[in-house]
Amino acid sequence: MVLLLILIVIIFSIPSVQTYVAKKVTDNLNETYGTDINIQRLGLNWKGEVDIREVLINDHHSDTLIYTQQLQTNILSFQNLIGGDLGFGSIVLDNAKLNVKTYKGESVDNLYVFSEKFNTNEPKSDSPFSLFGNDVTLLNSTVRIVDENLETPTILSLQHVNLQADDFKITGADVAAQINTLSLDADRGFSIKNAKADFSYTTEAMEIVELELQTEHSLLQGDLVFTYGEKGLGDFANGVEIDATFEETKISTNDLNTFYNEFGDDLIINLDGEFKGNMNDFTLSSAQITSVGTQLYGTYRIQNLLNDEDFVIRADNHTIRTNYYELRRFMPRVLGNVLPEQLKDLGNVRFQGTTTVTQSNLTTESTVTTDVGTANLDLEMTQINDIDNATYNGSAVLNDFNLGKLAGTTSLGTTTADLTFDGSGFSQNSLNTKVEGSISAFTFEGYTYRNIEISGRLRNPIFDGDLVID
Repeated sequence: MVLLLILIVIIFSIPSVQTYVAKKVTDNLNETYGTDINIQRLGLNWKGEVDIREVLINDHHSDTLIYTQQLQTNILSFQNLIGGDLGFGSIVLDNAKLNVKTYKGESVDNLYVFSEKFNTNEPKSDSPFSLFGNDVTLLNSTVRIVDENLETPTILSLQHVNLQADDFKITGADVAAQINTLSLDADRGFSIKNAKADFSYTTEAMEIVELELQTEHSLLQGDLVFTYGEKGLGDFANGVEIDATFEETKISTNDLNTFYNEFGDDLIINLDGEFKGNMNDFTLSSAQITSVGTQLYGTYRIQNLLNDEDFVIRADNHTIRTNYYELRRFMPRVLGNVLPEQLKDLGNVRFQGTTTVTQSNLTTESTVTTDVGTANLDLEMTQINDIDNATYNGSAVLNDFNLGKLAGTTSLGTTTADLTFDGSGFSQNSLNTKVEGSISAFTFEGYTYRNIEISGRLRNPIFDGDLVID
């Protein structure tokens, strides 16, 4: 037996034999599936392991899709290998490259085109392409995703990819693995220190189950499913549907800023909830989001966050606890910059109800509890990004609410009232509002008026109208 093993090793050490076996394996795959797979040498080392050199898989434009300088493995069945069924015990790939590209004028990437070769309705073989490995190790490898149809073609570039996985399987176009360790560096400065998950990829979806991902500052935990649109991963922001559950996740804004540079630095966002949709139209339900002095609970739908259209955020059954300064730090700058500075005077705020906000408009049915009083609101506002010219209409039930703080005048004090209103402006110079309703208590110029029926206009901030006082 030992002599036989030595003889096999010697035979497979002969370059001509290595070249013949490599050609036999690749010819079988290429003829069966119409692929362009090349192996320079396939031999055995002194430990009885298969040593494969210069593996190259070209895409449909004869450009590199997959390459590895060296692949070491042990083969479970040489007979199956010659027949194109690649079964391995352990696999080690060194300096591997994966180049996923969507070419100019094409709608799907080259990896999708390659995988579809194993997914034909009329296969040349009764058995699908099969490759599996009990233990896979990837060392110092790179991954690039490029879409030549985009203004900035490079979507993702990863270097120093190191991975160890069990139960790695490729069956036709499907890929699955139990990832035990993963680390990598991205060209935007984002690094994964370690990650593990149960991973699967098909032509329809990618699943990452029981994910634990660690960066220098963040910890991401949960389950994620990515379902592709017509363009595969090429239009990730709009065409890829994400169904994810996050549990006890901690996200650093430093990491977020490598992808979307709109957040403040050095903040940790704690996240629990369910994410469903694409990056430009998603719902975060059962959400629990906290960071320093801000807490958000409820269901949030966010649209057009990553494109040029006006964003829309709808919050259902929400509870938000924050203040102006913490909310501005917490929110992306594109949202924080539209917060009226007059909100500073509200102090700490608890905001409960249903609200829709865009870059310029706000609609809410809610209860607001602040340091300057409480208000039950049914409100529509426009031009909230230009508060002096903002318009508003609706109703408010106020309880000891200091209107003077919002209007920036000491003439107005606290008010308890049930009012309807239609007007514009908040500052002393811009305030122009029609007001109707009943006032239980109203402080003006230091004197408190009680039991008032009001109908008139408040301007500059002089009232012109009818007042009936019991």
